[in-house]
Amino acid sequence: MRKRKNNLGVLYGQQGRNGDAEALFRQAVENNPQYGQAFMNLGLILAAQERFAEAAKEMEKRRSHIARKRAGVDGLGHGPDPAWPDAGGHRDLA
Repeated sequence: MRKRKNNLGVLYGQQGRNGDAEALFRQAVENNPQYGQAFMNLGLILAAQERFAEAAKEMEKRRSHIARKRAGVDGLGHGPDPAWPDAGGHRDLA
């Protein structure tokens, strides 16, 4: 479900429907706070609306997400995250 919301948000963003895209990206990250691509897309859509401070905050969440995954640490700092069996890779579609 999160990937569908994210992917539909990408489509809406491409159509210039920034408000709709933002809402879908926010839903995607609420449903799964570990879904880094949705944070990045949220940051990009906020930047497209010239909401740069908010965009930077969301993109920082994405950067932190990647750093944790590369370190093999889950969101609680307890070691490898089973959702990311190869801590250095990533499986996002968008």
